[in-house]
Amino acid sequence: MKVAGKTEERLIKELERMRQRLAELEASEARRKRVEQALRESEEQYRRLFELSPIGITTLDMKGVITSCNPAVYQEGATLKVKSSANTSQR
Repeated sequence: MKVAGKTEERLIKELERMRQRLAELEASEARRKRVEQALRESEEQYRRLFELSPIGITTLDMKGVITSCNPAVYQEGATLKVKSSANTSQR
């Protein structure tokens, strides 16, 4: 049997390749979803550690600019002293 110039055997082989590719794509999608879930869980764990830590945590960018602080930094009586490597090296 011929369909648009292809024999039945060629069509069966093509269908097998398409099914294999579909299985590969489905497996890839499942891996992607697992990785995304693991990332969400890791981000949530980091956020909780950052926000609930009794110790003040401050993050800085490469220029020494404060990019975030957790609530413990703002507790009554807390002071914040920031030294960046840029300021230290100029002295």
